[in-house]
Amino acid sequence: LLFLASYYLIKNQNMKSSLVLGLSMAVKIHTIAAVPLFIIFSLKKNQYKLDAIKTIPLIFVPITLSLLPFNSLDSAIRVFQIHEQSLLFKSFFQIMDLNLYLFPLTYFIFLGLFFSYKKINSELFMGAMAITFIGFVLVVYPNPGWFIWSFPFLIYGFIKNNQKKEMAFALYSSISLAYLLFFILFYKHPFNSLPSILFLGQEINIHIEDEILRNLSFTFLLSLMVLSIYVIYRNAIKNSLIHKRQFESFLIGIAGDSGCLLYTSDAADEEDS
Repeated sequence: LLFLASYYLIKNQNMKSSLVLGLSMAVKIHTIAAVPLFIIFSLKKNQYKLDAIKTIPLIFVPITLSLLPFNSLDSAIRVFQIHEQSLLFKSFFQIMDLNLYLFPLTYFIFLGLFFSYKKINSELFMGAMAITFIGFVLVVYPNPGWFIWSFPFLIYGFIKNNQKKEMAFALYSSISLAYLLFFILFYKHPFNSLPSILFLGQEINIHIEDEILRNLSFTFLLSLMVLSIYVIYRNAIKNSLIHKRQFESFLIGIAGDSGCLLYTSDAADEEDS
């Protein structure tokens, strides 16, 4: 749903984009992290005209409709207060009696960097979406669903990599393999102990308990995700239209009538002689 909302925004179908974005937030509240990116991209693309974001309030329509079946506001709020959401605030640096949360820190810094670009094209926007949701998994305890959020945007960025398609395919294949190995063989859910594989109602236990292998598998997966950020940054940001102008060839032409005047004066001298 979030990828579809991004597609509609790129195609200038802002009303559809806002409605689908609101639907994605009604399904997964974490996708609210995409809203500032949508606003920044819309403003930059339309020279900061407020008409570009007049459809943004429509995101509340699907959210409101999804809350109607609940009897009270408290019961509706409890739906959004899932255990996984609390993981966003479990990774932090402690400064005496204060906590510096890692994901909000990296997220706000990246928003400032994204806003600093004078012009933002569709490739830059999709790359920013991928980097944002990869940030979820880099600084928060791993969750299999959170990794999947970035995959559509990763695929988009890899497809746009026309120069090194083989490298992009190898990187995506490695990420997929590392994802399956970690979450099937090593992953432990922080809140429940559901089996990794169920076949015909029977649990198939192939879980590996070795902590060193578990940590190595997790490190390998995250290193591939960091590498994918570099690839996306290089192709979607550094090679965007903003930076391409620095390397494009250009032609300087000088026009005027000085040459004509010089010719006229020389010809007149020859006639006098």
